Amino acid sequence: MKILTVPNPQLNVVAQPYDLNDEKTHKEIIKLVKEMTQTMLSTKTGVGLAAPQVGVAKRLFIIDTKQKGFNLMVFINPEIIKRRGITVQKEGCLSVPGETRHVKRAEKIRLRYYDQNFEMHNCMVDGILARVVQHEYDHLDGILITDKK
Repeated sequence: MKILTVPNPQLNVVAQPYDLNDEKTHKEIIKLVKEMTQTMLSTKTGVGLAAPQVGVAKRLFIIDTKQKGFNLMVFINPEIIKRRGITVQKEGCLSVPGETRHVKRAEKIRLRYYDQNFEMHNCMVDGILARVVQHEYDHLDGILITDKK
């Protein structure tokens, strides 16, 4: 599986949600998550990867913040419901190799998503996890760090 890089126009496509009522879709998602995980881990630096970054225009991303060893989190059809506070930090992106940007993000976010077991979660996150979730969420909307001011 190859990570798309700028200026690939597929990176600017708005991803579509999955229909989670279909068993065939569940199998596709499980396979995609496995392949994306292998791809992300092979980069040695990536902490998140969104489906659009590998050419799949669907609302799914994975995260491993590597804070406590390998701890993969899967976000299917995520929705950011609420944002609080502001923080600015430097970010890089696997789809924008060799470039970093200072990006303004919310300090805390409330989000709703389905995990790899297709169970819904509604939670508040902060810190590095909130930053990475927002970064990957941007990919689902076709937004890159180079689009941020």
